[in-house]
Amino acid sequence: MDGLLIDSENNYVDTALICFKKYNYNIPKQLLFDIMGSNEMQIREMFKERLGEDFNFDEFKQRRIEISNEYEKTHPIALKKGVKELFNYLDEHNIKKTLATSTNKDLAIKRLKAHSLENAFEYMVTGDMINKSKPDPQIYLKAIEPFNINKEEILAFEDSNNGILSAYNANLNVIYIPDIAIVKDETKEKVYKTLNDLNEVIDLIREFNNY
Repeated sequence: MDGLLIDSENNYVDTALICFKKYNYNIPKQLLFDIMGSNEMQIREMFKERLGEDFNFDEFKQRRIEISNEYEKTHPIALKKGVKELFNYLDEHNIKKTLATSTNKDLAIKRLKAHSLENAFEYMVTGDMINKSKPDPQIYLKAIEPFNINKEEILAFEDSNNGILSAYNANLNVIYIPDIAIVKDETKEKVYKTLNDLNEVIDLIREFNNY
């Protein structure tokens, strides 16, 4: 969802940096990119690991959310290019959609509702429904569980290093669509295909299905 369907990763980085400056947090910017694709439990652990056990993650989280809520009044989170067209195509061809997002359910629904996408998926797995975050394959295995579909027929779309590894570790065909998350070269080698944006997905699906 984040960075692939909606342009929320930029919002997170921007508001975190504002939070750093306002409250004098000495947090490396790189950490913001390293946590992309992770659920809250893993993000909390990574902050503690990098910044020490004394770091008050809950305080930081609350302050950043407050800044984000204010920031979004003048910087609404946009839908990524090609989402509506792609979803219309998938619906017309009865191609199922399942969401595997590390974001917690309440926030995920809020983000999707803002673009009338809360009912766009046949199934959804959010970060608070799993106990192992990306790059572990658990979220993808759970997301495809309700469907009787061979893994060879499934395309997973990702924009982050952790996300690509999660889908790859679930033995799925991973499509990489770059956003702001940093993806390692060795991770890029694991993808089925790299596209510029979601506008290119329809042609890929036609090619994948040989029609």
